[in-house]
Amino acid sequence: MSDKTANHEMMDTSERLPPGTVRLIDIDGHVVSKHAEGKGQTDILLVPRPSEDPEDPLNWTYRRKILSTSCVVVYTIMVAIPASAVYSIVTPIREDTSLTLTDINNGTGIMVCRSIFLKSVYLLKNLTVPINQFLFYGWGCIFWQAIALQYGKRPVYLFSCLANIIILATAPLCITSGTYTANRIILGFFGSPVESLCEISVVDVWFAHERPKYLAWYGWSLALTGKLAPMLAGFINYGMNWQWTLWLWAIFIAIAFVYCFFLMEETNYDRKHSSGEQPPTPPHEASSPAVSETTRARPRDGESKTPAPGRA
Repeated sequence: MSDKTANHEMMDTSERLPPGTVRLIDIDGHVVSKHAEGKGQTDILLVPRPSEDPEDPLNWTYRRKILSTSCVVVYTIMVAIPASAVYSIVTPIREDTSLTLTDINNGTGIMVCRSIFLKSVYLLKNLTVPINQFLFYGWGCIFWQAIALQYGKRPVYLFSCLANIIILATAPLCITSGTYTANRIILGFFGSPVESLCEISVVDVWFAHERPKYLAWYGWSLALTGKLAPMLAGFINYGMNWQWTLWLWAIFIAIAFVYCFFLMEETNYDRKHSSGEQPPTPPHEASSPAVSETTRARPRDGESKTPAPGRA
């Protein structure tokens, strides 16, 4: 096969890649871009391409990145557990308050104003059961996502922790249908960063080939809370009472606030590349004579860096 045919096939392959697809492996070393460092990783392309600034989150040390990710995991576990903590203590709550099972289900599941729910029932004649969704955990993301991108993710995390502490500390006082529903609505709103912002914080500091592992950490911690919370709440209620189920978790979130306040760094970064830096060069361009004369490919592991014969 001639070089011209091979180059044409590589060009066709690159053009057939779906939108949003990135090239992570550079087996032949023909892509002119930054590569990973370390044993056995020099054929991995760094995506996204980091800047030359050492304060770029992508350029942080491994220890610094792990510390940032640990703050996200701690925040996720502490903030997500209260959302499902009352599942196993519905009976003692009903016995001590004027709340009915419907009130607790509506407050915990729907997290939406009663008027909106009744209008939905009126408009949708076939609707006979509550809509069991964490509605404000979803709606709140629209607000907090924009705030985090404009003013920073760290302030959003810290403010969310403070708000959750106050909400959970006062939750045992909400013993009527209206106050309980309002408490659950604002709990969903101020806890909503756990549903969407944490993934972006992980993506901010890890390259594409590293993200799956640490996104799995986040996903595991979020999924774990739904199973862990009712079990812990049952033990706390048995040893103390249902009020302490909420008060203790306010204390745990306060600990998470201190942890994040001292150890969490801002990961928002406006990445700019200097005019002298060259963008990644596709393989079919890197193999052409015009490019190979000006931007030669990076030598592979074990290859000599001595210029080829006939070149100065």
